[in-house]
Amino acid sequence: MLSWSIFLILSIGWEMLELALPYEFANETWDNKISDIVVNCCGFHLGTLFKAVSYTHLTLPTILL
Repeated sequence: MLSWSIFLILSIGWEMLELALPYEFANETWDNKISDIVVNCCGFHLGTLFKAVSYTHLTLPTILL
């Protein structure tokens, strides 16, 4: 399972890498970079919540249906 620390390293690392990339898609404002990280964190949090809920509420008979 991906931990928060690894997730944050990857998310922030990607935004830092975009500073050095010579491509048009990598040219973003700081506001956009920060909002990307915030939205990524929200998505990761929701994903971990949904994954936890699905594991606790699914039983073998419901998986097979």
